[in-house]
Amino acid sequence: MAAFDQEKRQQEGPWSHPVFGYLAAFLLPFAAVKAMALLVQGFPSFRFQGVLVILVVLLVALNWGLGPSVIATFVGTALLLFLPLSPLFSPGVVHPADVLGVCLYLGAGLTVSVLTSHMQRARRHADVVLRDVTQQRQLEQRTRTLLHTLLTMAEALVQAPDTGKAGNQQPSLPTREVAQHLGELTRNVLDCQAATIIALEPNTDRMSPVASSGFSPHQERLFWTTIPGKRLSERLSDPALFARLQAGRMLLLDLTQPPWREQAEPYGVHSAHVVPIRLRGQLVGTLTLHFREASPDYSAEEVALAEAVAKLAALVVERERLLHERAEAQAHVLALATTDPVTALPNHRALIARLDQELERAQQYHRSCSILFLDLDHFKALNDGYGHAAGDAALSELAGLVQAQLRGMDTVGRWGGEEFVAILPERNAGEALQVAEEVRAAVAAHIFSVGGGIYLTCSSGMANYPTDAQEREGLISAADHAMYGAKCFGRNQVRAANDPAVHALRTAGQTEGGREEAALMGMVEALATLVEVRDMATGHHAHQVADLALQLALAMGLPVSEAQMIALAGRLHDVGKVSIPDAVLQKPGGLSAEEWGLVRTHPVVGADVVGHIPALRPLVPLIRAHHERWDGQGYPDHLVGVAIPFGARLLMAVDAYLAMTVDRPYQKARVPSVALAELRRGAGSQFDPQVVAALEQVLLVNPLPGPVALRAPL
Repeated sequence: MAAFDQEKRQQEGPWSHPVFGYLAAFLLPFAAVKAMALLVQGFPSFRFQGVLVILVVLLVALNWGLGPSVIATFVGTALLLFLPLSPLFSPGVVHPADVLGVCLYLGAGLTVSVLTSHMQRARRHADVVLRDVTQQRQLEQRTRTLLHTLLTMAEALVQAPDTGKAGNQQPSLPTREVAQHLGELTRNVLDCQAATIIALEPNTDRMSPVASSGFSPHQERLFWTTIPGKRLSERLSDPALFARLQAGRMLLLDLTQPPWREQAEPYGVHSAHVVPIRLRGQLVGTLTLHFREASPDYSAEEVALAEAVAKLAALVVERERLLHERAEAQAHVLALATTDPVTALPNHRALIARLDQELERAQQYHRSCSILFLDLDHFKALNDGYGHAAGDAALSELAGLVQAQLRGMDTVGRWGGEEFVAILPERNAGEALQVAEEVRAAVAAHIFSVGGGIYLTCSSGMANYPTDAQEREGLISAADHAMYGAKCFGRNQVRAANDPAVHALRTAGQTEGGREEAALMGMVEALATLVEVRDMATGHHAHQVADLALQLALAMGLPVSEAQMIALAGRLHDVGKVSIPDAVLQKPGGLSAEEWGLVRTHPVVGADVVGHIPALRPLVPLIRAHHERWDGQGYPDHLVGVAIPFGARLLMAVDAYLAMTVDRPYQKARVPSVALAELRRGAGSQFDPQVVAALEQVLLVNPLPGPVALRAPL
């Protein structure tokens, strides 16, 4: 009945109010009786009184119902009986037919009133029932559509992401697309302006947009940019409302009231239904229905639909969370597959992929590309002495030092163990060597945190595309061999792949050493360090002697193994100077006879020291005789001519040339041409003429030889 009355009022409008019906019941009969009087005057034979009044009653009954129509009947009857409305009749002169007509009018009016009132009510009630049935059928149809769509989306949700169903090659819908469809369906079925789905971050109420439907493009951008990271409890501005959501109760919000008015104005909405999305008893999100007008009174069925959508939205939110966790796990696994866990640098696999990319780019655009192969010196001893944790810490510090010396476009990664590779796109050989030297100097100057603070060094090899190799394996091999040469020569050095000595070692196929050789080189380094600690200039001079002696020996046709032995003797030829006082070594003026006597003992002392190492005993004759003169006036044994070991004759000439070309406490450096002239004057007396001639040819080809790689004697 309430629905009927409401429907009736909606159809009739404001002029159908009962007040207007009663006014019409009083006024219209007067008009009808007057019209009847005029009609009788025009047609005297027309004697049936009250016909127009009955029509008035019918009109009132149809428009205002039974009450006003009954009033109209009695008013009209009173008018016909008691008012002098001539020529119908006059009081006291009542025709029997008039009385009968009035009685008939009264009965007909009441009958018409009752019948029309019931008919009207029955018709309107039938319209309301029909409309209710129609709306119910529409709701059922929408419900079936919604349930069918929900089932379809549920099937899509339970599929593994990015994989199709069994027997179906089509992939499942992404979670965001499923959520978007869900929002559109919700908006259409529940007849709201817009629908949004928001997820809450785990263990917090920070919001993350999942889907929206019904907003304009500008409102969409606003939704997706302003919502992320905001707290739902703060947006609601009332802890009680947030508690209701947590308890699973729907909220009806009037968005025209503070504090939500400012939030809702950009979206053009005035009310909202907020449906909680819960999973396993926890609030994980919200489904919000937005309306331009006041919130409608949903039926129980529509509320159930909204709750069903919220349950499916919970699956959407959960799926999105699981996919996010899986994506993070995959990214972590990928990072583990391409990142070294100790240094956080690219690992071996990532370096290979990166180098392939840079070489392809260099080939395409005809550019240079250089690589550095770095190795932390004495890393095994560091690990053995301080433990692997300390070794890892040192590697991590080294990684940071190398990165600090490179450009943003360069790449450095851990190749394996204590070895690192740096890729330098668009760097030529000279530039790459400069970078390598900067890295070496930075490492040597850094105090590593291991053991309370120690100094470490690194050895580096450089190779360049396209000079040294045109493909990845060749380039890496060239840089690796250059680094090995730096190791053999004495560590804390930079070597280029095109160095003649490195090339000779590779050609001879003798660049692979065993543990015995590594141990031997460690002893050589220990002896050379003694010299460097006493006198840095002497240590640097020994490096130069070894370098030039090796190139000279190779130029004169000696086998690589013999050339290496001579170079190693050059590395240690001044080791006996550790027995000479600093006052004598650093004396700026001429030496006295007694002081010269002390200096002349260093070949014997050096040979004696080296001779205590069995593997280095082949070097003893060369070290002992490297100050013997061709004419027999040398020391300590006054050997003459070919009686002097050939390696010692090479060291004699190389040592003299290099001593003349650097500043010494007792003399200034001479230019290379003057030093060569001195060698020529001494050929046949102090030096072997054949050695002097060969040295001159070597210096013409390479006047400023760089340091080279050495190997232990075989």
